[in-house]
Amino acid sequence: MIPLEGGGAVNSGKEMKKNKTLGLKIVSVILAVLLWFYVVNQGALNTASNSVKVNLDYRHLQAGLSINAPTTVNVKLWGVFQETNDLTASVDLAGLKEGSYELPVYVEPVKGAMFTSVQPDKVKVTLEKIKENSIPISFDIRQNPPAGYEMLDIKAVPEKCIIQGAEDDVKKVSSVVCPVDLENFKDFSSFSGKLLALDASGNPVSNGITMIPDTVTVYVVINEKMSSKKVSISPSVSGNLSEGYSMVQAVVYPNNITVIGSEAKIKDISELTTDEIDITGHRESFESEKQVIVPEGVHVYPSNVLIHVEISNPDND
Repeated sequence: MIPLEGGGAVNSGKEMKKNKTLGLKIVSVILAVLLWFYVVNQGALNTASNSVKVNLDYRHLQAGLSINAPTTVNVKLWGVFQETNDLTASVDLAGLKEGSYELPVYVEPVKGAMFTSVQPDKVKVTLEKIKENSIPISFDIRQNPPAGYEMLDIKAVPEKCIIQGAEDDVKKVSSVVCPVDLENFKDFSSFSGKLLALDASGNPVSNGITMIPDTVTVYVVINEKMSSKKVSISPSVSGNLSEGYSMVQAVVYPNNITVIGSEAKIKDISELTTDEIDITGHRESFESEKQVIVPEGVHVYPSNVLIHVEISNPDND
């Protein structure tokens, strides 16, 4: 067969038309992608990639089980996106019982991101039955009461804390303490106290355990420091004897008593007196019980004393 003249030109024209159509298709795809970027991001056309550390959310954990697994994954995004604060990664534990599993990580779609990858895309998860231990709550007094005051009593409600978690984690907890600052408290007070779980070396334990409760109500009684000492008693005598009679002496039994009170209130007390004893009209010696007069806020023991008043009779002189 003899080729037609000009056939080469016909074939060349067809190739050019084919290439032009392919080029238009490519341009159309590029324009579509750019338009998609524009709509999604309101005209922001700067593409980027970003790697974000995201907390892992373990969903549908069955009651009575504790979990030992990674807490974060790295998520990488490609595309035009503005915020990653709402980025979430999760692992579904629905229907899983005690044991070890390798489970996929799911990442919620992010607006504006064309592609998303997560590392690792699977995590090893160990589920164990929850163990618990009840531990009495003790106190760590970090600041003492104000000067001149002392703590008389302190109590937590409830008095015990339940530690829950995997057996190995629960065993780490040796004590539960409530740090307390009493520097600004007086009289009877109550306040909330945060609990700390500690190991045998006194180091905090937090990973893998749950504290029930983790906060308690603390009741504390603070009073002034009390001191005591012995002081003498001087009787208070009033009135006048009949003419010719005289009072020889007034003797107190006991002649000294114990005073109890704050250091500030009793430090200057060296002697106390009694209610007045009236000698008017008496012609013979007599005895009378009288109360000791004490300053406010001070207590004495005994509070009453016996006063023996000796009177001189002129007929006996």
